[in-house]
Amino acid sequence: MAARLIWWVMVGGLLGVCPIRVFAGDDWQLWLEQKWRLKLRQQVSLFGGIELRFRNDMSDFFKHTDTVGLSIKPLSWLKIEPAYRYEWTEQATVDDTTIENRLYVNVTPMGSWGPFSVEDRHRIEFRHLNGRDDWRYRNKPKLSVGIGNGWYRFEPYVADEVFYGARAGAWNRNRVFLGIAKELEAHTEVELYYMIESNKQGRDWDEVHVLGIVFAAAF
Repeated sequence: MAARLIWWVMVGGLLGVCPIRVFAGDDWQLWLEQKWRLKLRQQVSLFGGIELRFRNDMSDFFKHTDTVGLSIKPLSWLKIEPAYRYEWTEQATVDDTTIENRLYVNVTPMGSWGPFSVEDRHRIEFRHLNGRDDWRYRNKPKLSVGIGNGWYRFEPYVADEVFYGARAGAWNRNRVFLGIAKELEAHTEVELYYMIESNKQGRDWDEVHVLGIVFAAAF
């Protein structure tokens, strides 16, 4: 209950200031996400979350997602996560919406050396969009470092995610992340990030700038 209250207070506060146009040119978006994780066994957890996205310089709600999956850690350095994702999107160019049902699996090797942590997430997605089938491969290496101690401990990170779409037959999307994660108290964490998303349009690439806020809770 407390986690849900914090989430909606955060959403309400941000929406109060986000309609202001921040920058001209490329679109700026706001992505708000709430994630949860429930430990079932020593190396097995149930996870899920919801996400809300706002475009047109953070003023127009256009996407809602729901995710649920299972996280299995068969080895200390390997995580496997089969999951389902529902996605509703309001199209920008036509008065229409897209409904997507997505099945995917993450395979993520990881390791740590002193304050540094690295992971390399590989994702295969089967996508069913408005009656059409497609699949996609995504790779997201991430490097983070722990700084400080106690309440003053933070984890800045950098990451890069590339997308290969089967229907497009090409690498058609890239996301570059710069973020920071902070544990608020036991089993709760907040994450802030800035991301540039590049999408291939014909021979050209367009860019979207994203400010993201993630609230995570573990039980």
